[in-house]
Amino acid sequence: MRVCRYQDDSGVQVGFYADDTVVSLAAAAERYQQSSGETLSFSNTQDLLALLPAGGADHQAAQQLSSWLTDQSDAETADIRQATDSIQLLVPLPRPNKLFLLAGNYAKHIE
Repeated sequence: MRVCRYQDDSGVQVGFYADDTVVSLAAAAERYQQSSGETLSFSNTQDLLALLPAGGADHQAAQQLSSWLTDQSDAETADIRQATDSIQLLVPLPRPNKLFLLAGNYAKHIE
């Protein structure tokens, strides 16, 4: 599962990233509900950390949605896919909690 933040004409979105397309999390969840009749709930669809393992509250739902999306043919999801050249990919975390700078190999870089 590869997730990303991106901006399109409607604003900033969180979605599933493939090599040449993205699918918004909201659009994928809506299509999943239409297809299976099951609703996946996400606490915050704008927070990538919530979708990731190791404590992400929505990781299991995101993984289930990603697996379902992978199993669908491109033709079945063509209307919710956007080409990566029509969107702008954004940094994954707009304000990281911590930033580590390590200078362990700094001497090698300045040689």
